[in-house]
Amino acid sequence: MEGLSVIVPCYNKVELTRDCAGSLARIRLSNIEFIFVDNGSTDDTTGFLKTLTGKFRNCQNQENIGLIRAFNQGASLARYGTLVFMHNDVIIHDWNWPDRIADFLKTRDDTGIVGLYGARKIRRDGSFTGRCIVHSKLESGNLRNDYMEVAVVDGLFMAMKKKIYEEIGKFDEGYTMHYYDKDISLKAYINGYRNYVLNIPFTHRGAGTRSTIKPEADTALRDKMSNIFIEKWKSFLPLDVRTKGERIKDWIKKYV
Repeated sequence: MEGLSVIVPCYNKVELTRDCAGSLARIRLSNIEFIFVDNGSTDDTTGFLKTLTGKFRNCQNQENIGLIRAFNQGASLARYGTLVFMHNDVIIHDWNWPDRIADFLKTRDDTGIVGLYGARKIRRDGSFTGRCIVHSKLESGNLRNDYMEVAVVDGLFMAMKKKIYEEIGKFDEGYTMHYYDKDISLKAYINGYRNYVLNIPFTHRGAGTRSTIKPEADTALRDKMSNIFIEKWKSFLPLDVRTKGERIKDWIKKYV
């Protein structure tokens, strides 16, 4: 297996980071590293990360530089040719997932980004709902095949070759949180790559990446990021990667 660099930003919420690190520690591979980017945490996160050894690396920031910049920062430190960007509130239940990710990227040259949650259609306003959403969540996963092509991959877990990450322009730091995942998915697509969701069961505990943002502030931030995204991609959207037959079948399931 080609080596993987797993990049996990965190800010406070030490209990989530501890559980995430514990699940990653169970992976018995030599050519893998876990880069935790601490965005100036004020709880016990900093102290906990200093206790991690072996395959774990710890990048300490003096202030919260945000999720997107932390992803790019971690990627700049990566030693291996495959990058995995992961939220600290995600637990993956298949301990063989690094091999499955690496094998998929190796055998499908057209692959841009792979993940665990995504949507086959993204609307003109940047949203996606209903039957277009596919995922492998442990408690409610609806993906029945080993993999499925999607238009966009959700940012809770995104894996890609480092050369593709660099080719398509990394994560756009004009986004501070929301819509960055849709943006980089579309950048992969317009560069001739295809995005996929793999059937790897996971649990997403939620709120780990925005632990200090009040709901009303998060809504305002999401609206701001939405406007940036729509302005950038309005001439390209909507995008639907379903075949004509699949669209008809989904329509029948919805209305019949």
